Amino acid sequence: MKLYGVRLLDGRLVWVEPAELQARPGDAVRCHVDAREEDGLVTITPELLLQGPSQSQGELLEILPRATDDACRDLPLAWLPPLGSTVSSPRASGQVIALDPVRGRTTLLTDGGEKLDCDAAELEEQS
Repeated sequence: MKLYGVRLLDGRLVWVEPAELQARPGDAVRCHVDAREEDGLVTITPELLLQGPSQSQGELLEILPRATDDACRDLPLAWLPPLGSTVSSPRASGQVIALDPVRGRTTLLTDGGEKLDCDAAELEEQS
């Protein structure tokens, strides 16, 4: 029997049948457990188990949508470039390796291997 381990919002770990769904670790899901719907996070998928539990405590009903870039745009500091992204400034281009949100600064590792402190507002993300 293929079962998913789901950590419910109240902290319990329950084992649920997947129905026809394919969830991944970290997915927010809704389950039917104890005669009611409960939300939680997938912590264990069937592929991660050598030997799973023998009994299901419920059923996976749906995988909840993940936040989109549009939903995150209004969060504080969302204007900062993501760590690891490749950006260009008037002085150089490189990979973002550090952020200083208090000062609005970023540190780039340039293509030449040099660390460069930049104003985050002057950076443009490269595709």
